[in-house]
Amino acid sequence: MGKRRRYTDAQRAERAAADHELSEQASAILADPHALLKVVGQLASIRSPRIHRFSLRNQVLLLKQAEERGVILVDVDTFKGWSNRGRMVRRGEVSYRVTVPKGREQTGEASEGAEFDEPAEQGSEGEGDGEEARTRFRMAPFFDISQTDGVDEEQPGYDAESIENVTGVLHASLVDQLERFGYSITTGDVPGAVVTADPPTVTVPEGLAVEDLAVALGSILSLPPKERPRQRPAERRTADDAGCISATADGITKTKVRLELGETYGTATAWIHDEWNSGTTVYDVKASRVSGMITVTSSDATQTDLFHAAKVAFGDWSKEDHYRITDAPGAPVINGVDVVGRTSGITRDRAQVITWRTMNIRKPDKWGSTEEAPQKTADRAAAVVRAILRHWLLREDLDTLHVARARFEAPAFQRDAEHITQKLDQQLAALTAERDEHAATAARYASLAETDPQHTDQP
Repeated sequence: MGKRRRYTDAQRAERAAADHELSEQASAILADPHALLKVVGQLASIRSPRIHRFSLRNQVLLLKQAEERGVILVDVDTFKGWSNRGRMVRRGEVSYRVTVPKGREQTGEASEGAEFDEPAEQGSEGEGDGEEARTRFRMAPFFDISQTDGVDEEQPGYDAESIENVTGVLHASLVDQLERFGYSITTGDVPGAVVTADPPTVTVPEGLAVEDLAVALGSILSLPPKERPRQRPAERRTADDAGCISATADGITKTKVRLELGETYGTATAWIHDEWNSGTTVYDVKASRVSGMITVTSSDATQTDLFHAAKVAFGDWSKEDHYRITDAPGAPVINGVDVVGRTSGITRDRAQVITWRTMNIRKPDKWGSTEEAPQKTADRAAAVVRAILRHWLLREDLDTLHVARARFEAPAFQRDAEHITQKLDQQLAALTAERDEHAATAARYASLAETDPQHTDQP
């Protein structure tokens, strides 16, 4: 192993000044809604899971540096990370700088003798042993895949990884960061994001657009450190938590995503499978005390030309739409309870305010019927459904899924309509015959009424 590089005082001072300037530029972008919207647009075109796992501040830092170099980032990792992925960073490549935590130290305790090869960025969080605790940050180097050469293509991660649903991943990340600051997210009749401190609330227009969420988060991140609320640490994530891993088996492609269930229930992972023949999306969910499938599709697809509301069904309904709710395969088990049921007509406005009261959450009973699920089970199930809808409703192809669903439902509705038409034809034929009979009777009565008694032949 080579010797660890040591910097001179002059080099350290120069690096610190450059990092400070870069940090100030990032803060200016975070405070400027127009500049931040440009960043969101750039993020929407990036499919790297690692870039989307960074905080918004670090994403701004990365994109600012890439813009100055005139390059487009594809996939980033540390020097060691690329080595583990079968690639080596080329000698002489200049890194991209982002902030990473460097442990916690008690304020007031000197750190003499500590060797920091990278300068620390200020930041505080948490408490400890009666004194204010501080989470120290430092700028760390990352490299894009374009700065590397391949060494071992058999290593996992050798090629750049890719996200399928970029908007969904970005949306989930922004919501997670806002919630870790302690903010509740609501929708309202507002022209743009509105952030209030007491109670800590972010109000955005209906639809929960990523642009509005990013502007709200940027306004919080750009506050002076003493005015900025304390943020809970993010859960430690691995590459598999990216929410964007794809796998193909038996010709079926599934994508792994990370779902935020809220502070009470933590997070979940789900393998997603689109069944285009039926216009359905199946989420195979795994979380604490949650396991099983939930299907989402367009509600009443044959009644409108474009998507307007969602339908949620517990279990895998991708192949069949006429199960009894207790017979759907793969129905989830939540808190050790089998959960069944379906709910339709869920508009975007209703999606994030779903509770156990508005969900038809049932459990099978021993007589083959169903009964209400226990309260805690219903609450957890509602949280899972909210997270799934938050992810699914951000898809850019909902109208395409809507059309596929309408095509799947149309034959059954056609058969029903043809059956009704046949019955109406039969009723119409019967009514026509009855009408003709009454018309003939009326004609006979009319003929009798017109007979002149004076010209009637007498015997």
